[in-house]
Amino acid sequence: MSKYRCCVLPSFLVALSVANSASGQQDPIQQNPITFEPLRNIPRDIFSEQKAIWTSPAHMNRRQFLTRALPLVAGSVALITVDKRISHGLPSSSTEINWSRNLSNIVGYSLVGAATAGSLLAGTVGNKPGWRSTGWSATEAFADAIIVSQVLKMGFGRQRPDESAGRGAFWKDGNSFPSGHSMMTWAVATAVARNKRCPKWLAFTAYGAAAAVSVSRVSAQRHFTGDVFAGGIIGALIGNYVAGRHE
Repeated sequence: MSKYRCCVLPSFLVALSVANSASGQQDPIQQNPITFEPLRNIPRDIFSEQKAIWTSPAHMNRRQFLTRALPLVAGSVALITVDKRISHGLPSSSTEINWSRNLSNIVGYSLVGAATAGSLLAGTVGNKPGWRSTGWSATEAFADAIIVSQVLKMGFGRQRPDESAGRGAFWKDGNSFPSGHSMMTWAVATAVARNKRCPKWLAFTAYGAAAAVSVSRVSAQRHFTGDVFAGGIIGALIGNYVAGRHE
């Protein structure tokens, strides 16, 4: 069990403390608010966000650690201890697996494309600053999620369910933990839903699409439940953080 704790704890300490915006203490959002400007500011903003994400554990207080980090780490550890059995019990026909993989890719990339390029285009053509702001938030959240997921994947090296008889071993040059699809879709969905002008139907649609992607990644035998759980939580916190900086 100790190796699972060592594996999961760092990623959640990184991600959970990004959500400090709710507490008001040591809040990087309030310390470094950004103003909406065109494309040239995106690299600068992403660099600033990455710095805040990776240094955020230093800003956690005891209450935040006990009420946020520990419960979520415990949930992730619990899933990791049983997710191999869950994966082995899922339907394994090629038709069902291919259907799930296609669903996760189609829904995931459609959500990302609509939230980023679609929102930017709609905001520019219709001269709607709210839509443009949503597009920039979603774009930055997407970029941040990709960077964070790739770094964590390299660090944990977990094998995928369709590799090595589904043993799901860590530190074996795999890239299953955390789920990149889950992280990027939840980051984008949260960035969209957090916009004050976002209608409820759109927020529900975005979250529903992210949930569908997470579930289908498991049924597609590309990730374990622990992978998509970690990816979804971290992605949602990234999206929440990025959207807060744009408010």
